[in-house]
Amino acid sequence: MKIQGLILLTILGFTNVVIAEPKMPGSYSGVSITDDRVIDAANFAVEKINNGKLVQIISAHQQVVAGMNYDLILQIKTKGGKLRTYEVRVFMPLPVTEKPMQLKSVVELDD
Repeated sequence: MKIQGLILLTILGFTNVVIAEPKMPGSYSGVSITDDRVIDAANFAVEKINNGKLVQIISAHQQVVAGMNYDLILQIKTKGGKLRTYEVRVFMPLPVTEKPMQLKSVVELDD
């Protein structure tokens, strides 16, 4: 009986195992939309787009480079009062470089 119980537990244990794919070095990974650096990058992008006010960070991904790239989906309320969705990439250099953030790309997703 003990052997059967052990076999059953072993089988049940293996059914709950999740095999995660290894991340490729330099690939993007998800990051919390409440992360301080994500919020800083989002506010920076909205300021550079100069088209309104940040309503919501919809999604955020980061990539480690010589600094950090943030790929963000942002909802912005334009100065005209319309809601627009943008996909942006913000580069945040390493702090030791003392260089400013850069807005690398902006794509308006609403057409």
